[in-house]
Amino acid sequence: MEKRASPRTATVVTRPSVLRQGSEQLLSGLPQRKTCESIEGGRIRDTGLKPLRVNLRKWKPRSLTLTPSYSFVRARRTSPLDWAWYPSWLDGKVADLPQDIKELINEDQGLTAEELLYPIFSVIEKCLEKEQFDDVSIDEIIDHLIENQAITPDPESPGRSARHRQLVFAIIGWQTLLYQPAFNTCAPFQLAICEPGDEPDSKMVFDTYRVPIGLADRPLWVLLKGFGNLLPARSPETTRAASESSRAAVLWTPIYPREVNAYVLHNILRVRFRWVDSLALHLDYDKTSRTLSLFEFPSVCVKALQERGTIFAFASSGIDAVDPRADSEAIDSMLREVLVSYRLLFGQQAKTRRLFQRVWGSAEGQPLHHVDTLLPKMCTCTDVGWGIQDEIIPEDKEVYFAVRDFPVLYERIQLIVNELQTVRPKSMVDLLHDRRDKLQWWTFWLVSIFGTITVLLSIIQVVLQAVQVWQTFQH
Repeated sequence: MEKRASPRTATVVTRPSVLRQGSEQLLSGLPQRKTCESIEGGRIRDTGLKPLRVNLRKWKPRSLTLTPSYSFVRARRTSPLDWAWYPSWLDGKVADLPQDIKELINEDQGLTAEELLYPIFSVIEKCLEKEQFDDVSIDEIIDHLIENQAITPDPESPGRSARHRQLVFAIIGWQTLLYQPAFNTCAPFQLAICEPGDEPDSKMVFDTYRVPIGLADRPLWVLLKGFGNLLPARSPETTRAASESSRAAVLWTPIYPREVNAYVLHNILRVRFRWVDSLALHLDYDKTSRTLSLFEFPSVCVKALQERGTIFAFASSGIDAVDPRADSEAIDSMLREVLVSYRLLFGQQAKTRRLFQRVWGSAEGQPLHHVDTLLPKMCTCTDVGWGIQDEIIPEDKEVYFAVRDFPVLYERIQLIVNELQTVRPKSMVDLLHDRRDKLQWWTFWLVSIFGTITVLLSIIQVVLQAVQVWQTFQH
C-alpha cells in the first residue's frame, strides 16, 4: 500500500552495491535501519532494500546519484537473515569457472559475481515458477535463458551446448547449495560434482561424481538421482502417519539431547566435525575416520522453506517403492530436520554450546571463512528469535524420536545413535564426561569418593601407628 512521503524527510537506500562511489562516501558514516521503503516519483513503495531516514534540514549533500541494485536472493531484501556471507562465497565459486564457460555470461566490468549472475538467477526462478516445478530439465532452463538473453548462444555449437549445460548445472548448485559443481575434472560430455579428495567419504551419499551430460534433457530429479542419494526420500522404517498413539510407537528409540549431542560425540566417540557447504552431506557420518559432516549455512534452509526455493525443482513426481525418490514433502521435511539437528547437537545443552564456540571458531573447524550468522545463533542461543523458531523450527524437546522428528534423515541420525549406544568409556576421563548411564556415573563417583576417603583414612592410620611406634622406641 502506497503512502505519501514527508516533505522534510527522504528515504535513501544505503546498500553499498546500490550507491555510486561518491554516494558511498557521503553515507559511509550514517547508520542503517531495517525498513523496506524507497522514494519513486514522490511516493514511497516497498522494495525490500535497507533504507535510511535522513533529515534533509540537517544533512544536505551536494549531489547524490542512485542506481538500481541487483540482488540474487530475495531473502536478502525481505528477510532478517544475514546474507552478507553469500557474495564473497559466490565470488570464489565464479572465479573457478573455466574461461570458455565464462564467455557465455554477459559480463560487465565492475559487477560482483552476485550482480553478474542476477539475470540468470532471476530467469531460472521464473522458469521454475512457470513450469510449477513439474519435471523441469536443464535443457528447458537453457532455452528460457537464451530466449531472455540472460546468457549468450555458444558460437561453436548452435542451440544447447555442453558448455551451456555445465554452466546451468553449476548455477543451480550455487543457488541451492545442494552440491558443488566441479570443472576440468572429467570429459566435456560429463557433468561432475566436487569429490571429497583427502576428506573422509562414507559412500552413503554419492554413488558417483560424474554422470553423462545427456541427462540434461531429463527432469532434474532424474539427473540428481544419477549421482546418488543427495536428496533422500523418507526412510522405509518410517511412515507418513507416524504418531505416538500408534502401536509402532512402542518400538521407537528415544533420543535424549543430554545423551545424544555433540559433546558426547566429541569426548566419548572422538568424533571430528567437518563443516561443509553442500547440503547433501549434512549429518553424513564416516565410521572409519569418525568424521561427522555438518552443513554450515542454515540460512539457505530457512530461505528455501520461506520461499519454496529452487531446491524443490528436484522433487520427484513419481513413486517407486524399489528406488525411493524425494518428493516436495520430503524436501520440505529434510530442510526442517537439518535445522532441528543443530538444536539437538549443539543448542540445548550448556556444555554443547560451549563446545560449538571452541570447535567452530578453530582453524580446523571453520575452513571456508564465510560466516552465516544464523549458525552460531542456532547452536549457542536458547532462543533462535526473529520469528523463525515459531514459523519453521519446532520448539526444543526433552526427547526426540528419529521416526517422528527425522523421517527423512532417519538413517543418518539412527547411525549416530547406534554408534553411541555401542561405545563405552575407555578411561577415567571418559567416565567423567559420560553421563548417559546415570547408574554407572553415580556408581563411579560414589566408589571414587568413598574409596578416596577409605584410602585417606588408611594412610592416616598408618601414619599414626608409625608415630606411635616411633614414640615407643624413644622411651
